[in-house]
Amino acid sequence: MPRRKLTDAETAARVARLGQTLHLCQRDDAAVVKALHEHQVVDDVEALDKVSFFDEFFTFLTHLKVWPWLEALDPAQRVRASISWAAMVGVYVMRIVLGVPSVPQTEGVILTDPALMTLFELAAFVKTGLTRRGLSRAHVLPEVRGAFSGEAMVDTLVKVSLFAVARTFNAVVKLLAEAGYFPKTVHAVVDYTDCEGTPKFRMLGGVAVASVTRYKRPDHKNNRHAPKVATTVWGWKVWLMFCPLSGIPIAVYVDRINVDDRVWMLALVLQGQANLGERLTTVSFDRGFWDGQELYRVAQQVPFFIPGKADLEITREARRAALEGYARQQQGRPIADAVLATRPILLVTGQGTHRRETRQDLIVIGLKELDCPTYAAEPPGSKVHAKSFVSGRLNAAVVLADPTYPHADPDEPLVILTSAPLESPRDVLFAYDRFDARGVIENSGHKQAKREWTLEAPLEKSEAAVYLHVHVVFLLMGLLAAFRAQQAAEQTAAARGEDTGMARYRRAVERANRDKVLVRDGDCYGILWAWELAVLAGLRLRWYPTETAATILARYGVGPGGSPGPSP
Repeated sequence: MPRRKLTDAETAARVARLGQTLHLCQRDDAAVVKALHEHQVVDDVEALDKVSFFDEFFTFLTHLKVWPWLEALDPAQRVRASISWAAMVGVYVMRIVLGVPSVPQTEGVILTDPALMTLFELAAFVKTGLTRRGLSRAHVLPEVRGAFSGEAMVDTLVKVSLFAVARTFNAVVKLLAEAGYFPKTVHAVVDYTDCEGTPKFRMLGGVAVASVTRYKRPDHKNNRHAPKVATTVWGWKVWLMFCPLSGIPIAVYVDRINVDDRVWMLALVLQGQANLGERLTTVSFDRGFWDGQELYRVAQQVPFFIPGKADLEITREARRAALEGYARQQQGRPIADAVLATRPILLVTGQGTHRRETRQDLIVIGLKELDCPTYAAEPPGSKVHAKSFVSGRLNAAVVLADPTYPHADPDEPLVILTSAPLESPRDVLFAYDRFDARGVIENSGHKQAKREWTLEAPLEKSEAAVYLHVHVVFLLMGLLAAFRAQQAAEQTAAARGEDTGMARYRRAVERANRDKVLVRDGDCYGILWAWELAVLAGLRLRWYPTETAATILARYGVGPGGSPGPSP
């Protein structure tokens, strides 16, 4: 049957409810301690593991004005919906942040947790469920049904417009840039990764799932040097522009896996400029993105850095000129049209009594204005043989000695091609650093997204779910990076300058909160030590003989003459 169209009154009521469905508690330790001491009655006592974190995280999203963008994703196709859109998208956010790999596990970990469902005013429905749908078909009723089913969440979220998802991602990146979570000058890196699927995924348009042939090494634990074999891979490609300093994604594009790597190069740069504005200073690519015409168009927007491929004439010319120039410099003769740059690097080998520290020099030679016929607005074709042909020109930084890559072939040194000027040793070393920063996107971007953020586990086996999941995963990666940066700035006791992965961060949060409990009283909650709750409840603890209800009240500033103080 066709869906009934909402009336104007129903639409107005829906709009009036937006922003009120996410019910965030307010932390007030003093008020909770006072209520606990005076009345000996509170709403609930729960283990402090995830509730306070998500309460603070959702508050951060609200203050950053991100939550209205998530609410605006509502496709508004449901009639007389009993489950708020905030609950749907909020549970999806929790699932990704917690790294829950599947929808059934989401039901067991999140939807059946009354503390988490309190954030959406659904705690009263966790045991019996919000509706009676599906009870007639159930053979054995579970003890705890959950506030709503994972299937209802999936059916609702996959109907979100893909254009709306992309628009929300870019809007949030702009909000992060305006809030100052990006550095003043962003040297971005670009790379792509495969998001693998199976031939059973449901595609938009009803076509077959795209596939390519990859040469992969079999997963042999006892033989890491097994020969690679041809393997068919189904799925999609994800192009990512990443800020290695802040760890926040800048732009994302998703397409089928058989699409050429270079298709979305210029689009990523243009979208990155739209999101960051003048902050975007340079862009670094992998050598697989080499294309003279696309790089020429990129250079009109922002300087680029890319490793030269071995079969390019400009790469061979740069290596020859750099080796000859360095040989002349070793003989004490001047180097023409080249800039020599060195940097001492500290190398540490061994541990304990076998620890050794040595200093070796990084040697890079910069070459200016090298001919590159394919670097042009249009393919030159046979024009390269004409006397009037003017070739495009690029600069090159040739790495002759790199202590961090001791196994590099000295006869085929690394060549970094760039449209940026190489006038001084500082410029030459800057080009090397842009190449070296590309490893951050692989470790902190793609690998983190796949291992800790379940990038390859969408809500269902459909192309729409893949597009939605990829954008939301990288959106939350950026938001959580900003959230952690804010927490690190506010908490002086946190480790300064220590960048940890998502898994280590989750363990640190759990370790810091394992001896604490969350006490809820009305719209307030307090975070107390477990022994404080026991003393306020009337128990005497041998390990805390001097602690009484009066000392705890004084510490929280609610006792007679008390003032807030640190907990022992």
